[in-house]
Amino acid sequence: MTRVTMVALRNSVFGIVFGIVYRLLMKLKRNVSVFNSCFGCSSTECTPVC
Repeated sequence: MTRVTMVALRNSVFGIVFGIVYRLLMKLKRNVSVFNSCFGCSSTECTPVC
């Protein structure tokens, strides 16, 4: 394997991993915002709304 191939391979693997992590974070963020709006959470306590 040449250096260029190694770098390209590493970049593509990093890109795939980053994409997966990014999608998971977005999903988690959406779930948290749904949870917060549902329970009406302030910084201290939560009151169930729905």
